[in-house]
Amino acid sequence: MRRTSWVLATLALVVASCGQADDTAQKTTTTAATSTAAPTTTAAPTTVAPSTTSSTTTTTLPIDEGPLAFDFALVRGIESPIVDDGEGDDWDANFAFAPNVVFDGTTYHMFYSGWAQNSAIGIGYASSPDGINFTEHPDNPVATLLDDDPDTEAGRGVARIRDDGTWEMFIGEWVDAKTQGNKIWHATADAPTGPWTVGAEPIHEGATGSWESRVVPQWISEDGTVLYYDGVRLSNIQIGALVLQDDGTWLVNNDPATDDPTDPIFAIDPDSAAWDAGSVASPIVFATESGYEMFYAGFWKGNRISKFDYAMLGYATSADGVAWERYEQNPVVELTNENGWLWLSATKVGDAYNIYYAIKAGSDGIGLISGTVFER
Repeated sequence: MRRTSWVLATLALVVASCGQADDTAQKTTTTAATSTAAPTTTAAPTTVAPSTTSSTTTTTLPIDEGPLAFDFALVRGIESPIVDDGEGDDWDANFAFAPNVVFDGTTYHMFYSGWAQNSAIGIGYASSPDGINFTEHPDNPVATLLDDDPDTEAGRGVARIRDDGTWEMFIGEWVDAKTQGNKIWHATADAPTGPWTVGAEPIHEGATGSWESRVVPQWISEDGTVLYYDGVRLSNIQIGALVLQDDGTWLVNNDPATDDPTDPIFAIDPDSAAWDAGSVASPIVFATESGYEMFYAGFWKGNRISKFDYAMLGYATSADGVAWERYEQNPVVELTNENGWLWLSATKVGDAYNIYYAIKAGSDGIGLISGTVFER
């Protein structure tokens, strides 16, 4: 669905990890930590990968040398989104973005953010038997206000199913264009459609003036012990992690080599000419036989997406889920005229990945690519 110029002009106001922020206007917070335990995630929920079709809009970057090959193709994109933005007075008339997909063995559950001009942002729900054809819940959005404050809205949801069948969701708040996203909340429900009960206090708050002036949850480990999130300052994004402690609190990463109370686990490339020197965002983390692997969105200049400056997909590996090593042949996949890679989610079965993304940051809905990673 094509949008008028005013919608494109407001893109930075809607996408939770984009846009300039006035750090001085944000609330001073007190969350700090001294150490981070290594994540102990298990393999991610498996999914049945949809069949793929080749497309000129999805390009595997030429890698003449290297131990891995990344073979991905477009399944559904801008011409036929998995979930499209709405129409008229729909709650998601302007943007449908930030997909989070959970597979329970029979059903794909998608949570996604939506917004319409002059209305509250919220989190919607859709379900699918095959991971491609989704049916949107008729009473969307299923999560809106985080508490009794009418100005505090649910902007981004990352969910999982506990062993006892309870659903839990980690929600990034939306306050307004300048201060949104400096808190992460925890909520539970008996069903994915809610009602969602939100905790009395946030589990994490960003620190004014730091690398995480705003924080946006992006990925939760299958066992629920590690929450990966985007930390945003002005137009730069880096990746942080919270680790669940035995007492129910969440410990944020703190590198003793720095003077900062919190530190990213995956930072922008220090080489200013690198493809991901501006931002690294939207981590997707899976356990492997030798440790962990991560796909992530990378930007050369800040987090701006334009017709000529788009994000690409990178790959990294880790022994413990905290210290990461970039793949030498990054980036591994690009999606040029789809203008994608902001807001990622994925499912995996065997060596097949389904990666969901926000087309043009969500102004044209949610797309899907599928593929494999194999050794040469």
